[in-house]
Amino acid sequence: MSQDLPDLIAELHFEVAEIKRRLASRTREGVISEVDAAKGKARVRLTDSDTPMLTGWLPWTEPASGANKTHNPPSIGQQVSLTSESGDLTDARIGSALPSEDNPRPSAKGDDHVLAQVGATKIIVSGGGDKLQLSVGNASITLVDGQMTFSVAGTSITLTPSGIEAAGDVDLNSGYVKSEGTTIDHTHIHSGVTPGPSKTGAPV
Repeated sequence: MSQDLPDLIAELHFEVAEIKRRLASRTREGVISEVDAAKGKARVRLTDSDTPMLTGWLPWTEPASGANKTHNPPSIGQQVSLTSESGDLTDARIGSALPSEDNPRPSAKGDDHVLAQVGATKIIVSGGGDKLQLSVGNASITLVDGQMTFSVAGTSITLTPSGIEAAGDVDLNSGYVKSEGTTIDHTHIHSGVTPGPSKTGAPV
């Protein structure tokens, strides 16, 4: 028996509404609410509608998961986007993170590529790839072509092809210091010493 026209119209109306709902749900935005790092899943509180909603446990995407693998679990409060090919949030994936007032961008410089920032630790590539800096608080390692600098507050050691340059006090607590095979620290002795204003000889 064929459907009555009112029933057919009601069914079509429902199907159109469902299609619209799924299209609207293919991409959603929300905030991470819970994280299970061991399973690689998190729950997201959707914030892009009038009625807040908490999703089920969804996997998040990683930059790499082949020969090269990464593990970057999202943090609670992190703003993210969700993507679902079908428009059904049960098969959605947590995708890219979106900067927010609570979690702003780690740099405002156009040539800074911040690869990671977790707490006080930051890794930055800048200068079009000419400079790499790893920092933890006020301690940093900076590399440019032909130069490496280790720095802690106002103390630094710079290595270049021409030698080593240090800024700050140096305390040698053990071992010795040699120059061209000759000891020049507190353990060396001098020859040719005479009383009075005479100068000492070279270390022996």
